[in-house]
Amino acid sequence: MNPIIYNLNNIRPPLTGIGRYSIELIREMQIQRSNLTVIKNGKFHTGTNLASLLMHFDAPAKNQSSPSHVGHLISARKLRSIIGNIPLSRSIYRELDSHNFSALSKPLIANGAACHDLNYSLSPKDSSCVSTVYDLSHVVCPETHPTHRVNYLNSYFEKLRSGSSKIITISNAVKSQLMDHYGISNNRIDVTHLAADSSFHPRTAQDCHSTLEAHALSYKKYVLCVATLEPRKNLSAVLSAYQLLDKQVQQEFPLVMVGPLGWKSSALEKRIRQLNDSGVVKQLGFVSQGSLPFLYSGATSFVYPSLYEGFGLPLLEAMQSGCPCITSNTGALAEVSNGSAIQVDPQKSDDIAQQLNLLLHDPDVHSYYVSAGQQRASNFTWAKTASQTCEIYDSL
Repeated sequence: MNPIIYNLNNIRPPLTGIGRYSIELIREMQIQRSNLTVIKNGKFHTGTNLASLLMHFDAPAKNQSSPSHVGHLISARKLRSIIGNIPLSRSIYRELDSHNFSALSKPLIANGAACHDLNYSLSPKDSSCVSTVYDLSHVVCPETHPTHRVNYLNSYFEKLRSGSSKIITISNAVKSQLMDHYGISNNRIDVTHLAADSSFHPRTAQDCHSTLEAHALSYKKYVLCVATLEPRKNLSAVLSAYQLLDKQVQQEFPLVMVGPLGWKSSALEKRIRQLNDSGVVKQLGFVSQGSLPFLYSGATSFVYPSLYEGFGLPLLEAMQSGCPCITSNTGALAEVSNGSAIQVDPQKSDDIAQQLNLLLHDPDVHSYYVSAGQQRASNFTWAKTASQTCEIYDSL
């Protein structure tokens, strides 16, 4: 059994997709495998020390709703954004991070350890390295990313293509795209799906009361959408679909939007603010990981017609929470839902609106997708993901 090394320098709370995968995978790996080392801020973390480090990533959830903490998060993001816009600053940081990690991990690798690159931060050429690829959005929809990110990912994936490292993708859809676009052979790529945390499960009105009351929401009386405000998430289509519903339906079932601000979202933000002022849309912004399960369980339906996803974890979280879902009929989202959610053409707002009306007003359809979603979600667990990942490590 090869010792495994992870680099968590670029992972920080609040956790989003890549961060959540990284922490949940390592947390489960601690149960299945003892010889793990995490390098974070120039320090080695193993055993109980590693367990304490992982707890740190969830700790902010206890006070993320306080104004002072929210202000601190916004200030930190702004500072990182300012620094990141300094010419070459991102490239210099990545180069220094990669060099630092290589220097620290070199003695371990010499003794047989393997590296798992969780965040596109290491050299993917080495056969002792495993790289996780989450999506090919920089290729499929580059216009939804800042230019510096597209340039960096293009460079990284060219190294990945010419290297010999094993590759993990989080869906078969991404695996197919990786093979088609970069010509990477099938035997270099393994698929390990993501999973939803066990905190996502159906809850009663009483269970959800405190969280919903804090946001002035009523149990099973709102439509939920969880996504970063960025073009790829197709939130403009969600808003257009919602506005096609009868005014009375909009008043009875407000659209609740959860997620942090992303890039290229100023026009969308303005539109959301206008609808928020009218009372039919409620923008909660970023909410803590501790609150999310209650918001999913309290919703009457979940809408997620993203234009492109590598997996679509919010969809799985909603299904596992007993919330019937509407999602896209293509790519990884169709793969994850596998008929257990209503699939729509994400480009057609009227299609989204029609299916949303169906979920809101047909009890039989609503009940079917509650049950189907939960059954489908039961196929995905972090224990299964970690076990499959261990097999990949041992094949090196």
